[in-house]
Amino acid sequence: MGLAATSQGFYSRFAQFRVVKAVRRQNLIRVNGGFVQNRIYAPPEQFDFIRQYIITLCPKGKMYE
Repeated sequence: MGLAATSQGFYSRFAQFRVVKAVRRQNLIRVNGGFVQNRIYAPPEQFDFIRQYIITLCPKGKMYE
């Protein structure tokens, strides 16, 4: 059985995240807090909008580029 077959969905509260890191060349936004690490992939044309939206959802998060 592969790893994908065993994974389950989960819910993350953006307000609890402490670090927001944007990596534009990979179209990737990492959101970390405690034991939870999320990766959000954004299309290049929407990257800035999605990054700004996530920043507003994470009031405690520190932003890194």
